[in-house]
Amino acid sequence: MDDHIIENQDMDDLNVESPKSPDEQLIEPTVGMQFDTFDEAFNFYNSYAFKKGFSVRRDRIHTKGAAKVSQRFVCAKQGKKRYDKRRANATFSRAQTRCECEAKMYVQLNDMEKVEVKSFTEEHTHECITPRKAHMLRSHRSLSKVQAAQANFADVVGIAPKAIVDFQSRQAGGRESLGYINMDWQNYLRQKRQKMMELGVAGAISEYFQKLQVENPSFYFAF
Repeated sequence: MDDHIIENQDMDDLNVESPKSPDEQLIEPTVGMQFDTFDEAFNFYNSYAFKKGFSVRRDRIHTKGAAKVSQRFVCAKQGKKRYDKRRANATFSRAQTRCECEAKMYVQLNDMEKVEVKSFTEEHTHECITPRKAHMLRSHRSLSKVQAAQANFADVVGIAPKAIVDFQSRQAGGRESLGYINMDWQNYLRQKRQKMMELGVAGAISEYFQKLQVENPSFYFAF
């Protein structure tokens, strides 16, 4: 069966979770650590990064067929930004955030079907920020479950996003303590609406096939 490598898995989805605390115990990654899933391994490394003051992203995935067999998690400042000729004449460009940082954790599925840490590089080529400010880095920004529920309610009843963001800012004690930025809110609602549309299409297809089955008992379908 062919092997495949998938590069640069940036994190685009916003987390919805309980707030992290910089006061939680720091557990260093070590070679030989084992996890039940790749997501569990990533969450561990992301939690470690939060306490150390840097952001992470999923990078290289190695698969065999449809099965994932290894993955690399890297500091968000790993590598260089790719040149985009479409923005060659742009009047505004974002600041370069990547500086070829080598900090990373590499995990692999072992013979026991556990996800095992095979290598870990701790050193960074840049200064990390204080853990008290880490909640605003990309992989650590999140809507709390309460904030997500308020976002859903506001979207349903038509409350302006600015009004609910201002309300949540006051609850958190200021924008700097909010845990997300305006773009995160917009992305969360976009993802929610997209999922609702997908479910709506799937539901319509299922209903149509059920109707065909009533009309023709020999017709078979399954999802």
